[in-house]
Amino acid sequence: MSTPSHLVRSTARSAPAIADQGGWVAELSTLVLDPATARDLGAGGAELRLRRAWPRSPDHVVLELQDGRGRAVAGQWMRDGGALEPVAAETASRCDGVPLAIVTCRSGAVLLQPGGADRALVALHRLVAHPAANLLAHRPERRGVVRLAAGEGKRERYVKVVPPERVDRLTGPLLRLADRDLGFRVPRIVEVVPEDGRVTFEPLPGSSLHQLVRDGGALRSAAHAAGRALRSLHDQTGIEARRHDAARVVEELKRRVRQLDALDPAASDPLARALPAVIHGLEAGATPLVPVHRDFHDKQVVLDRDGVVGVLDFDTLSLGEPALDVANALAHFELRALQGLTTEDAARDAARALYDGYAPPRETAARLEPYLDATRLRLACLYALRPLWPGIPDRLLARVGLAGLADEPMASTSARPERTAPPPDEVTR
Repeated sequence: MSTPSHLVRSTARSAPAIADQGGWVAELSTLVLDPATARDLGAGGAELRLRRAWPRSPDHVVLELQDGRGRAVAGQWMRDGGALEPVAAETASRCDGVPLAIVTCRSGAVLLQPGGADRALVALHRLVAHPAANLLAHRPERRGVVRLAAGEGKRERYVKVVPPERVDRLTGPLLRLADRDLGFRVPRIVEVVPEDGRVTFEPLPGSSLHQLVRDGGALRSAAHAAGRALRSLHDQTGIEARRHDAARVVEELKRRVRQLDALDPAASDPLARALPAVIHGLEAGATPLVPVHRDFHDKQVVLDRDGVVGVLDFDTLSLGEPALDVANALAHFELRALQGLTTEDAARDAARALYDGYAPPRETAARLEPYLDATRLRLACLYALRPLWPGIPDRLLARVGLAGLADEPMASTSARPERTAPPPDEVTR
């Protein structure tokens, strides 16, 4: 396979502040490009900062970096830099004209893929080239999300691009939910182009809980509505989906800790120490499985001016314990306080409101503490690879094992008291 003419090769250096800290995360947290490479890639400045990373194997990690203008730049790290050559060549052949760069670093090499260049998401770079396009996220060879602004007689829309064989995972759950009385909105599919892996959606109207996170009053009422919507999802019957019970959660946590250990043992060590206690809690009980979102949190929920809830991203729809979704939402409010995006009091009030809106039966409440700990550990694994938020993994781990929803009762204002277990104060502490 020939080498593409628009492939740049260079050597990156770590930013001076982290050069001597060692470890994979420290090295990749900031890549400092030489000026010529930065110019050829159209990067806003010489520094690329690691935003997110997803291990594929001990020797391969896909990256989302950001340049000096805050724009997403996708990348792939491989321990064997030579293994990136055929990836770069195939990407270039399918994304003609998009500049690429292989940057050598101490631990291996990084292929930088700006502009939506991706050999597995062939439609993405064409979408990104559209004048109305804004690349929101790019997880190499798995998913890209583009916002197309209104114009030329068309309304605003969002386009997700996935490998063609994964299109059904995007569309199938939404089609199964479309004709049900859910009590909340789901995105409407506008167009599907299976051969391109492209699915276009209308935006859901309103503001996300995440946008409201700085406004405690608005957040409380929105969180209560979100809890009611989540309960409505869990009350649905007859939905076919893959199983994601406690055993699968345990399997996923083990995999995440194992992957991080292969990359950066120092970063994984505290996570590995917390893992046995979390597993013990998950394995200590079980409740009947219901349809679960699996990624239900403040960025996935929107409310319009009339208080109607919309929920995004159902490609992870599964059958699991209801506590999985409730705990995930509560732990994300806790996370927002740790990130400094809201206060402890506002996060606690939002968590109380969501809990009260959901009104869990006692058997679900009894499973919230182990699922809260599992969510904290999972988020700690994720944020161990997100150096833009230093200290978050340690602060999440410090909360593992704290009193949970079954131990610290607080008053409920639910309209459905017969289905409510009293929630605690410790949700966001």
